Amino acid sequence: LASVEKIIVALDFDGTIASGEKAKIKYAKQFFNIDVRPDQTTKETFPIGKEKYMELMQYVATHAIIEYELESGVKEVLLKLCSLGFRFVVITSRFDGPGGAEFVACIKFCRHHDLPITYFHNTNGLSKHELCRRLHARAIIEDTYSKLLQLQGSYAGLFFLRQPWNRHEL
Repeated sequence: LASVEKIIVALDFDGTIASGEKAKIKYAKQFFNIDVRPDQTTKETFPIGKEKYMELMQYVATHAIIEYELESGVKEVLLKLCSLGFRFVVITSRFDGPGGAEFVACIKFCRHHDLPITYFHNTNGLSKHELCRRLHARAIIEDTYSKLLQLQGSYAGLFFLRQPWNRHEL
């Protein structure tokens, strides 16, 4: 197990650890009186535009984060891998930086669900590639294929987590 003890796995937050589609659907109806499907809950696919999506997310990603769902099997897999010596870091591009409400909400969500994640990093202008390099991450799990492609050529193993809203990416 000595070699496993040094393996750091980088995890994206939204769509990898937590799923916010139901909260986005609920608050899109409440705030904008529109019905959206799961595949319309991203900035690129939101039916009334990126600006309205950002308005929605200012609320959903902070105040409604407790309504996010823990992705199926995440806790069990992380606990098992942690028992084998793996360590986890969340690298997120949450909109408002390291001390901001969205970043803090991400940490609170993980702690609320008792996930074995010790480290949290906001990209804060750096690429995920650079952060993974600095943190010596050996693997990264991401639900946005274009972000994963930016990590090609790194020494980290790249894992795309296919979800209902990102099936169009491959």
